[in-house]
Amino acid sequence: MSTRNILGFVLTVVCMAGASERDAIIARDVAQLLSRHAAYRAVTFTVEDEIVTTRGKVPTYTDRKGLEWSLRRVALVRSVRNEVVLDPPVVSDEVLGAHMKKALTAAGFAHLRVVAHDGRVEIRGTVRNRTQWARVQDLAWSVEGVREVESQVRVAGE
Repeated sequence: MSTRNILGFVLTVVCMAGASERDAIIARDVAQLLSRHAAYRAVTFTVEDEIVTTRGKVPTYTDRKGLEWSLRRVALVRSVRNEVVLDPPVVSDEVLGAHMKKALTAAGFAHLRVVAHDGRVEIRGTVRNRTQWARVQDLAWSVEGVREVESQVRVAGE
Protein backbone atom coordinates (compact mmCIF):
# COMPACT_ATOMS: atom_id res chain seq x y z
CA MET A 1 0.00 0.00 0.00
CA SER A 2 1.50 3.37 -0.95
CA THR A 3 1.99 6.21 1.51
CA ARG A 4 -0.82 8.15 -0.17
CA ASN A 5 -3.18 5.17 0.25
CA ILE A 6 -2.17 4.72 3.87
CA LEU A 7 -2.80 8.40 4.60
CA GLY A 8 -6.21 8.18 2.93
CA PHE A 9 -7.01 5.07 4.94
CA VAL A 10 -6.00 6.76 8.21
CA LEU A 11 -8.07 9.82 7.36
CA THR A 12 -11.07 7.64 6.49
CA VAL A 13 -10.80 5.65 9.73
CA VAL A 14 -10.55 8.83 11.80
CA CYS A 15 -13.59 10.33 10.08
CA MET A 16 -15.58 7.11 10.45
CA ALA A 17 -14.81 7.04 14.17
CA GLY A 18 -16.78 10.26 14.57
CA ALA A 19 -13.78 12.55 14.86
CA SER A 20 -14.13 16.24 14.24
CA GLU A 21 -12.91 17.81 11.03
CA ARG A 22 -10.00 19.33 12.97
CA ASP A 23 -9.02 15.88 14.29
CA ALA A 24 -9.11 14.53 10.73
CA ILE A 25 -6.78 17.29 9.54
CA ILE A 26 -4.43 16.62 12.44
CA ALA A 27 -4.49 12.87 11.71
CA ARG A 28 -3.56 13.50 8.07
CA ASP A 29 -0.66 15.78 9.03
CA VAL A 30 0.63 13.44 11.75
CA ALA A 31 0.50 10.45 9.38
CA GLN A 32 2.54 12.42 6.86
CA LEU A 33 5.07 13.38 9.53
CA LEU A 34 5.47 9.78 10.71
CA SER A 35 5.84 8.47 7.16
CA ARG A 36 8.81 10.78 6.50
CA HIS A 37 11.00 9.42 9.32
CA ALA A 38 12.37 5.88 9.43
CA ALA A 39 12.77 6.05 13.22
CA TYR A 40 8.98 6.40 13.55
CA ARG A 41 8.02 3.24 11.64
CA ALA A 42 6.86 1.46 14.80
CA VAL A 43 4.85 4.43 16.08
CA THR A 44 1.06 4.58 15.99
CA PHE A 45 -1.20 7.40 17.04
CA THR A 46 -4.73 8.47 17.80
CA VAL A 47 -6.28 11.92 17.70
CA GLU A 48 -9.14 12.90 19.95
CA ASP A 49 -10.26 16.44 20.72
CA GLU A 50 -7.11 17.81 19.06
CA ILE A 51 -4.91 15.74 21.40
CA VAL A 52 -2.42 13.38 19.74
CA THR A 53 -1.53 10.21 21.65
CA THR A 54 1.45 8.24 20.38
CA ARG A 55 2.40 4.65 21.16
CA GLY A 56 5.11 2.39 19.88
CA LYS A 57 8.88 2.19 19.91
CA VAL A 58 11.84 4.26 18.73
CA PRO A 59 15.55 3.52 19.03
CA THR A 60 16.80 6.63 20.89
CA TYR A 61 15.83 9.24 23.44
CA THR A 62 16.46 11.95 20.84
CA ASP A 63 14.01 10.25 18.45
CA ARG A 64 11.39 10.15 21.21
CA LYS A 65 11.83 13.80 22.16
CA GLY A 66 12.10 14.86 18.50
CA LEU A 67 8.80 13.16 17.73
CA GLU A 68 7.07 14.97 20.58
CA TRP A 69 8.63 18.30 19.56
CA SER A 70 7.51 17.83 15.94
CA LEU A 71 3.98 16.84 16.91
CA ARG A 72 3.56 19.90 19.13
CA ARG A 73 4.22 22.00 16.03
CA VAL A 74 1.57 20.35 13.86
CA ALA A 75 -1.20 22.85 13.11
CA LEU A 76 -4.28 22.55 15.32
CA VAL A 77 -2.64 20.17 17.85
CA ARG A 78 -3.64 21.22 21.35
CA SER A 79 -1.60 18.66 23.28
CA VAL A 80 0.59 15.57 22.85
CA ARG A 81 0.62 12.43 25.02
CA ASN A 82 3.88 10.73 24.14
CA GLU A 83 3.67 7.10 25.26
CA VAL A 84 6.46 5.97 22.92
CA VAL A 85 9.15 3.82 24.58
CA LEU A 86 12.71 3.00 23.66
CA ASP A 87 13.44 -0.33 22.00
CA PRO A 88 15.32 -2.18 23.25
CA PRO A 89 14.79 -0.92 26.80
CA VAL A 90 17.66 1.12 28.14
CA VAL A 91 19.97 0.49 31.06
CA SER A 92 18.87 2.48 34.11
CA ASP A 93 20.27 6.01 34.34
CA GLU A 94 22.10 5.23 37.57
CA VAL A 95 23.78 2.10 36.21
CA LEU A 96 24.73 3.69 32.90
CA GLY A 97 26.11 6.80 34.62
CA ALA A 98 28.15 4.67 37.03
CA HIS A 99 29.57 2.52 34.19
CA MET A 100 30.50 5.62 32.21
CA LYS A 101 32.13 7.32 35.20
CA LYS A 102 34.07 4.12 36.00
CA ALA A 103 35.35 3.85 32.41
CA LEU A 104 36.38 7.52 32.32
CA THR A 105 38.11 7.30 35.70
CA ALA A 106 40.03 4.17 34.68
CA ALA A 107 41.25 6.02 31.57
CA GLY A 108 42.44 9.03 33.59
CA PHE A 109 39.45 11.30 33.02
CA ALA A 110 37.95 11.29 36.52
CA HIS A 111 37.53 15.08 36.35
CA LEU A 112 34.88 14.88 33.61
CA ARG A 113 31.21 15.16 34.62
CA VAL A 114 28.67 12.59 33.38
CA VAL A 115 24.88 12.68 33.17
CA ALA A 116 22.97 9.67 31.82
CA HIS A 117 19.34 9.59 30.78
CA ASP A 118 17.49 6.96 28.72
CA GLY A 119 20.64 5.63 27.05
CA ARG A 120 21.91 9.13 26.31
CA VAL A 121 25.15 10.18 27.98
CA GLU A 122 26.28 13.78 28.34
CA ILE A 123 29.94 14.36 29.16
CA ARG A 124 31.27 17.77 30.24
CA GLY A 125 34.68 19.09 31.09
CA THR A 126 38.05 19.95 29.61
CA VAL A 127 40.92 17.80 28.35
CA ARG A 128 44.50 18.83 27.45
CA ASN A 129 44.59 17.97 23.75
CA ARG A 130 42.73 16.56 20.73
CA THR A 131 44.09 13.05 21.33
CA GLN A 132 42.47 12.99 24.76
CA TRP A 133 39.27 14.44 23.29
CA ALA A 134 39.12 11.62 20.72
CA ARG A 135 39.84 9.05 23.43
CA VAL A 136 36.90 10.30 25.51
CA GLN A 137 34.58 10.04 22.49
CA ASP A 138 35.69 6.48 21.71
CA LEU A 139 35.44 5.50 25.35
CA ALA A 140 31.92 6.88 25.66
CA TRP A 141 30.66 4.82 22.71
CA SER A 142 32.34 1.68 24.07
CA VAL A 143 30.33 1.59 27.31
CA GLU A 144 27.53 -0.97 27.12
CA GLY A 145 24.10 0.59 27.06
CA VAL A 146 25.12 3.90 25.47
CA ARG A 147 22.86 4.83 22.55
CA GLU A 148 23.74 8.49 22.18
CA VAL A 149 26.63 10.66 23.27
CA GLU A 150 26.47 14.41 23.71
CA SER A 151 29.98 15.62 24.25
CA GLN A 152 30.48 18.98 25.85
CA VAL A 153 34.16 18.16 26.30
CA ARG A 154 36.45 21.04 25.36
CA VAL A 155 40.13 21.05 24.50
CA ALA A 156 42.08 23.46 26.71
CA GLY A 157 43.13 26.57 24.81
CA GLU A 158 40.68 26.07 21.93
